[in-house]
Amino acid sequence: MKRDIEKANNLIKYILISLGIFVVLLVTFALLTYSNQNKDNNERNYPEGTVVMTYFTGIGCPHCAKVSPVIHKELENNDKLVILEYELYKETRNSQVFTDYVNRYGLELGIPQVMYNETLDRAGDTPFINNISQDITQLIPNTLYLSDRKISWDELFLNDLEGYPKIYTLDRVAYRGDSADITDESNTTIKEFLLTNDIDKYAKDLKGTKLDDLTIQTPSGILTYQNGIRIESWNILWNGINPDEYVTQEDNNEQEVQDTGKISILQVIGLAITDSINPCALTVLLMMLLAIATYHPKKKSQVLLAGLMFILSVFIIYMLYGILVIKAAQLLSSINIFRGIASVYLNIVLGIFALILAVLELKDFFKYKPGSLGTEMPMKWREKVQKIVAKISSPLGALGLGAFVTVFLLPCTAGPVLILGGMLSFRDLLSNIPILLLYNFIFVLPMIVVVFLVSLGKKKVEDISNWKEKNIRIIHLIIGLIFLTLGIYILIQNINLLLP
Repeated sequence: MKRDIEKANNLIKYILISLGIFVVLLVTFALLTYSNQNKDNNERNYPEGTVVMTYFTGIGCPHCAKVSPVIHKELENNDKLVILEYELYKETRNSQVFTDYVNRYGLELGIPQVMYNETLDRAGDTPFINNISQDITQLIPNTLYLSDRKISWDELFLNDLEGYPKIYTLDRVAYRGDSADITDESNTTIKEFLLTNDIDKYAKDLKGTKLDDLTIQTPSGILTYQNGIRIESWNILWNGINPDEYVTQEDNNEQEVQDTGKISILQVIGLAITDSINPCALTVLLMMLLAIATYHPKKKSQVLLAGLMFILSVFIIYMLYGILVIKAAQLLSSINIFRGIASVYLNIVLGIFALILAVLELKDFFKYKPGSLGTEMPMKWREKVQKIVAKISSPLGALGLGAFVTVFLLPCTAGPVLILGGMLSFRDLLSNIPILLLYNFIFVLPMIVVVFLVSLGKKKVEDISNWKEKNIRIIHLIIGLIFLTLGIYILIQNINLLLP
């Protein structure tokens, strides 16, 4: 007994000593890391006075998502650092500004890209991150590079800035809300606000309209500020005192919001409907239900389960398709020759694509031919699919069938997914998941209805198949009209953004 107690005491001592050593090592590592960070910051010889870094970025660009946190971290190291940011993907009106910079200063046609001075710029995430410590010392004090000339920060009038930039400093940001010019007084107020050392004291005298939206979206996430007001056509956000206590409300006009990266829920529903009533997927489902019903004529539960397994498989695969299309579009936009192309141009291409699909669908209404290109599964594929479907005799087989036949369905169902994926490529993935879930639920909803009608004995497979064949031209007409409406809407919406 005594020996057991002694062993227990020794074990406790061993554990305590081990924990002590671990804590010492952990604290030592933390101190060394903090010391190295401070050393890195202290060794940076920041130029004296206000310095401006011009940054071109895009929400949805994966490389920009790596650069933005590094840039915003620099704001904490230098309270005289100003970041002039032009976002290109969601704010499509900045595209021409970027092109002007490219032409004047010889920048690369790609983002992320940072311009330090007339001869030094960095494109891409790795070159920027690896060289920022040295590059930032090359900023020229009190110097700002516009798209058409070089001026000093002191003489900058915000009306001279083209496009819709954001101007970041230590713990605040100013950005243009609309194109209206501001007065000399407001120009001075906003510029002084950006660089004042006592933001709380300065905020007491600010006059403007309180903002409800205190967030700024960046490629790496959402920045949330504590306060915000609108001064004429510019909005300013900052962290500090409560604006209700100090800000004078001069008017209650609602803030205009321009967000070309948003997608209308009606567009999502419209695209989903064109996929959901497409005869391709329904044809394969009916083949499979007929095969299951033949093997299990008296087991309706097998028909129900097999149908639901098939639908579940199709749902999952099309979710993956949607994500892959979004990622492919984002990857394409990150290639140098495409990075400067803003969302408006891609949307125009998608609008034209929708019109092409509309023509194909409407052609099948006026002159129907089974297995038409782009609207139905090719006839030579149907026999192959039918042979595969005929072998399915269980719900598990239906699950595998759903995953397999989606390959054969792509020629006639991929169009709406491609359009949706392209439109969603300028948003982050997490915000796209609910939209993809809604889209795919609408897509499989008619299949769910058919499965329950058949399994409950309300309708026979042959009845639904006959109805489909009888109304096939009307189905193509409906799909064509939806594509036509969406295509025209997308084109008008985006072409208007390019007009002066």
